[in-house]
Amino acid sequence: MYQQAVDIMPDNLPAHLGLAEVELSQGNFDIFDERFERIFSLASEGLEVPLYMARAVMYLEADYLEKANAIFLSTCEQFPERIHEAAQILITALVDCGMDEEAWEMLVSALPESGQEKPEHVHLFIVWVYTMARLNKWNLWSQVQSRIRKFLKSITNEADKQVVLTAFDEQVEMMYEVGAFRLSEIFINFMHGIAPKNPAIKEKRSKIQQVMLLEKELNCMARDFEMFPLVFHEAQRSFVKELSQSRMLRT
Repeated sequence: MYQQAVDIMPDNLPAHLGLAEVELSQGNFDIFDERFERIFSLASEGLEVPLYMARAVMYLEADYLEKANAIFLSTCEQFPERIHEAAQILITALVDCGMDEEAWEMLVSALPESGQEKPEHVHLFIVWVYTMARLNKWNLWSQVQSRIRKFLKSITNEADKQVVLTAFDEQVEMMYEVGAFRLSEIFINFMHGIAPKNPAIKEKRSKIQQVMLLEKELNCMARDFEMFPLVFHEAQRSFVKELSQSRMLRT
């Protein structure tokens, strides 16, 4: 099927990717590499990282973890400003394959050395927080928090601070909208650490904390649902009302 698609549309990237995966599954490594050379020649500018990581994921799913890791490291060296993008793709694939510890170790190894951080690394630290939450490694939260705070202290230029604030603010809004208030609070706290006197950040942080408190109370009541069903339903309605009235403010 893939070959027919390529015969009809020689520049079709998905078809070439499908053929590459077939070749790898059959152990035809040389043909696999040649296919990817063709893929890279066809790709538009900006697709390099996703395609390198597609290659890495194919190796991973074929049980060639070392090759996948080598491609990841090479990609990070070639595109240092897009490490977070490469990491997110491969880590998601590792977790989907049930390789949680490998995913965690790979991400930690990709973090910049202390003192070598750049503002753009904020995206990689964000991926770190999400990976910690997804793998339920909350026991490591103090370690993660301490490392990120150290990174934030290294950001002294106002323009660089704005880059970091913008990145965190996007996560605050997104997590709030989907009801992931704990993560939203984590990111707003980081913002507050950078700009503690910013009134908009202070107001947003206060609203998130209020919702977090309501959620905590609701969870406590839920445990007593069988004893107090009417009280629980009333609390639930109040929570929804408070949430709808608590509109986020852009900083």
